[in-house]
Amino acid sequence: MFKSYSWEIKSDLDKILNQYLGETRIKFFVEKVLFSSREPHIPLTGGHPYQPDDLREATFSLSNVRLNFDHVITFTEKILTKKKHLNLMLDLGKLSFQLGELNLASEIYSQVLFNTIGQADYKYERASACILIFRVCGFQAKWKEGFSYAKQAKNLLKLPEDYKKIVQLENIYGTTNLDRGDLNNSFKHFKTALDLLKGKKEPYLRSLVTSNLGIYYSIRGDLKSALFHYRSALEKFKKTKDEEKLTKVYNNIGMAYFKSDKYEKSLKEFHKSLTIARSCNDISILAIVYVNMAHVYIKMGDLISASKLLDRSFEIGLEINDRLTIADTYKLKGVIERLRKNYELSENLLFMSYRLNNELNNKLNFAESNFELGILYKDLKNTAESKKHFNIAYKHFKRIGASIELSAIKSHLKSLL
Repeated sequence: MFKSYSWEIKSDLDKILNQYLGETRIKFFVEKVLFSSREPHIPLTGGHPYQPDDLREATFSLSNVRLNFDHVITFTEKILTKKKHLNLMLDLGKLSFQLGELNLASEIYSQVLFNTIGQADYKYERASACILIFRVCGFQAKWKEGFSYAKQAKNLLKLPEDYKKIVQLENIYGTTNLDRGDLNNSFKHFKTALDLLKGKKEPYLRSLVTSNLGIYYSIRGDLKSALFHYRSALEKFKKTKDEEKLTKVYNNIGMAYFKSDKYEKSLKEFHKSLTIARSCNDISILAIVYVNMAHVYIKMGDLISASKLLDRSFEIGLEINDRLTIADTYKLKGVIERLRKNYELSENLLFMSYRLNNELNNKLNFAESNFELGILYKDLKNTAESKKHFNIAYKHFKRIGASIELSAIKSHLKSLL
């Protein structure tokens, strides 16, 4: 359902084309290439006796995003310089990522790499492709593959001339380590990025890093610092009208309010994030926001709404291969079933989350799965298993300095004495 885009050129794609093509060429491309490739939706009444029934009902629907982007790449290759064509491909890859077409984004970036092998004149475009694949790999929890591309990018970039790209690389290093639950390394990379920006008039780049530093402080339980960093970045993104970044900041502010037990404020921020994400077709953030809203509804006792949100999140997570969000969905489904006293189902769901987070080497989410297992076994009066999972969670939360979670575990362990 999330890949059923219309054949008309979306505003985002139109913006990209306007950067590289004149109005006459865009019109020619749309009328003679893009729309001409479309089969009219006319039901078939006759045909060969072995013709499939579903072919008579309607034409098959391919992924319009892939089809349209392949048309754009092929058409523009003939009329743009190589450098411009490579940069257009990078922009199409970014839009693919935003639309949740992560495999397509990786393929486009890989085409850039293939077309620049051994060509020093295009080292900047090659480095950009490596950085962007690193970002996709992080989203899909392909840590090892992502770090290999990051290393390639690092080897291509030199200070001082490439400082902007190096800042972007350090920022993604930071977010990737956040996703892995490695807060110490994430902070080091964010600090490196900000150090590179000292004395530079780069408010947008600084806001990118500042926003992610907010996540670091939120995980550690310093919600005042988290909100300060989020709001600082928010003002810059509002000025630049960067919808993709605004969706993420509003989502992060929502999580900070959630951790502060301000549930209505939290839902208000999540609603802002969803509204913008839908308006700009930012599929990549939707699954995350749905999961975060489910957290709130669980706390408010509305398990039906929470469950429906998790179903939506799971559907998108499968669509875009967001395994971290899938693991989160399993965990919260397990919490809901525990609250419904469906203990066997709850246990199985929580161990599904436990297993997936362990496979992904996600220390933070692994700790959260153990924490919920600790509560489950506490409810079941299985003190030994409860203590075991609380202690595993405590070890990981202590390593990253998650003060709110550490306090909660101490309270649970004290009640088991």
